[in-house]
Amino acid sequence: MIEPNHIYTLLNSASGTVLDLDGGMNLFPFYLGSPAKGSVCQGWQNLSYKAEAFNQQWFITAVQGKNDIFTLRNLRSGTYLDLSNGSSTNDTRVQGYTKPAPGNEKNQQWKLIPEGQEYR
Repeated sequence: MIEPNHIYTLLNSASGTVLDLDGGMNLFPFYLGSPAKGSVCQGWQNLSYKAEAFNQQWFITAVQGKNDIFTLRNLRSGTYLDLSNGSSTNDTRVQGYTKPAPGNEKNQQWKLIPEGQEYR
């Protein structure tokens, strides 16, 4: 069960990579997730066990009035997981983006569906 207002790392069960907000640079020991609008989200080696890898950690918040619908805010950048332009087209970019104006937030709302012990 997803507990809102908690921090999660989203692990791909097939590849073992995690959802990572690209920062365009790695200034070891810090892994930077960019606060720029439109920063790419990608699968990346799991470094979330390191305190410095906040770009792989997501704060999940329930959307009021909607069952099982959440927003995911990146701990490093403060940007939200966003489906570019809310498009339903295959190969649409998934990115980090600033919180939109009220009424325009649907492309940052995600349904997490339980699949056994995991979510899909």
